[in-house]
Amino acid sequence: CDPNPCPFEPERAACCVNGVCSVLSEAECSVAGGIWFPDEPDCEGVECPPISIERRSWGAIKAGYR
Repeated sequence: CDPNPCPFEPERAACCVNGVCSVLSEAECSVAGGIWFPDEPDCEGVECPPISIERRSWGAIKAGYR
């Protein structure tokens, strides 16, 4: 390594944020609110959990602002 000692490089692995996989460090994944998969070095084969949504009618949404 040059320089010696080598600068610290955090371990990077697959991270799912809002249903999208990226390769991030555990700290970056945590800050983004994601799910970190330390045993997956890349996103190949990683299935991110679906994004949960709450179904409401337009009337129910408008009622929240009245």
